[in-house]
Amino acid sequence: MAAVPEHEYERLRRVAARRGHSVDSTHPPTHLRRRCAAAGGPYTAQVTHDEDRAAAVAQELATARAALARRVIRDYAG
Repeated sequence: MAAVPEHEYERLRRVAARRGHSVDSTHPPTHLRRRCAAAGGPYTAQVTHDEDRAAAVAQELATARAALARRVIRDYAG
């Protein structure tokens, strides 16, 4: 990728913008997603994950985790 000059990336961006290129019907066009990603900056986290929160999440998911573990062992073990 380092060998591709910036002007080639710009050319490809312009081609994609003209075509309205997108991954599929559920995503905005690639050039708009790239522009949004490039314009964004670092943001302060809205949710922090400290030890207390990690323990609460683990406790909340414990029943589902155990059920899934049993299912995996039942369906995929030897």
